[in-house]
Amino acid sequence: MIKAVFFDIDGTLVPFGSRMLDSTLESLYALQHSGVKVIVASGRPKYLIDNVRGFNFDAWVCCNGAHATIGDRTVCSIPIARESIVKVAQIAASKRIPIYLFGAEKAGVNYMNEEAERLRKLINLPMQEVVDVVKMAESEPIYESTVYVTLEEERNILHPEVSDVEYTRWNPYFTDVNPKGLSKATAMKAVLDHFGISISESMAFGDGGNDIQMIAAAGVGVVMANASDEVKSHADYITLDVNDDGVTAALKHFSLI
Repeated sequence: MIKAVFFDIDGTLVPFGSRMLDSTLESLYALQHSGVKVIVASGRPKYLIDNVRGFNFDAWVCCNGAHATIGDRTVCSIPIARESIVKVAQIAASKRIPIYLFGAEKAGVNYMNEEAERLRKLINLPMQEVVDVVKMAESEPIYESTVYVTLEEERNILHPEVSDVEYTRWNPYFTDVNPKGLSKATAMKAVLDHFGISISESMAFGDGGNDIQMIAAAGVGVVMANASDEVKSHADYITLDVNDDGVTAALKHFSLI
């Protein structure tokens, strides 16, 4: 019996560059009303989640699992090792690579080029204060960083210098940087423990590379039709495209609504 369902946002609950479909929102309310815990699992920090139309999730898994809250209680908090994130920030600053740093309460960016600005708008990410990212990394806990590099650039520029972090991507033009060994599944387990729900009683929806561990760990892993073949290979069930409300289709398939 499924007692908790975790949802990625971009490309899963919300079509890229758009808003959550009315039918998806209605399905979330119906699922929650049935007694199932409805939980968001995003790469974004909570203060930058503004595209879920005010839905009151039972828990918030953020920053790819580095930070999770239930009400006012923090159930998971794992910042990136300071030395590692300072090095990433130094590389980005020296090579004029756009980089976002996400702290507990605020975010900062060094600068935005044309491509990074296009991608920022695509995922509805608000523009943040331009800061000295090296100083920010040195002075406060950073839970996640988004670096605007291709996979080839990531491997050639970042990997040789900083290997003790987790690189995950759900877009070919940027990578997320998180603590080594961490994924959305890390916080998912912390949230389930808090609720007293077993992993076998959970379901997870996703479409990106940063969703793979969560999808694989859940009792039932659901992947959107718009996902890559790599992500689909980890699915227990492949649903419709996000634009066709694949969330509702899968919830109905499993008789959860």
